[in-house]
Amino acid sequence: MQAFFGACRPDEHLRYSALREAAFRKKELMYLEKDDVLVSQQMLQVKSKERRDNDGNLLYKYAAKADSERAVPISRELMERIVQHMASHRHRLVFCTRSGKPDTHLWDKIKSVAKRAGLDPARFNLKKFRATQATQWLRPKWLGGFGYDMPTVKRLLGHEKDSDSVWSYVRRVENENLVAEMNRQKEKGSPLDGTSRQLKGPVVVTQKGAVAVTGVQAF
Repeated sequence: MQAFFGACRPDEHLRYSALREAAFRKKELMYLEKDDVLVSQQMLQVKSKERRDNDGNLLYKYAAKADSERAVPISRELMERIVQHMASHRHRLVFCTRSGKPDTHLWDKIKSVAKRAGLDPARFNLKKFRATQATQWLRPKWLGGFGYDMPTVKRLLGHEKDSDSVWSYVRRVENENLVAEMNRQKEKGSPLDGTSRQLKGPVVVTQKGAVAVTGVQAF
């Protein structure tokens, strides 16, 4: 991601920073309106909407997916940049074309930035931003993440209540935890070789708890 953002122009950097930090889907960013920027709460909001001109002609319509209407926290630095950007144009949508219409070319523009950064465009897509932030939300604080529990991350992602999609991110964090814990124990001089050791409990994420490694114990 660092190489990608390094190749972005200022307007691109802002747009894709918002996409990543809020872990938005493509249309959630496309139809983000200025009223959805909750400045005092430091959040971006996802809501269904339908807009028409003065003659009743449809300008655009967005129907949020089931269980996906929500507010997502973002950093203060990003909020300040978005507020400054909104002041630079008079349109209702935050990220739009010059005429104020939804920008439907997010996908193509991402591919262009990826090429500019020397990345493989075929392996760089919109879902990468969402997956990166979801993993960071689940990652424990001692590994540099937020340490959010799974129900919180599902809500922030706008997943349906019965969706299992979040587990792909959970498994990634579980593996990070196992490797990091092994390295941490080895740095402490623990006799990981020569003495058989096992985890006190499995690395798990339940509906009520965050990702956690409980520790190790010799036997």
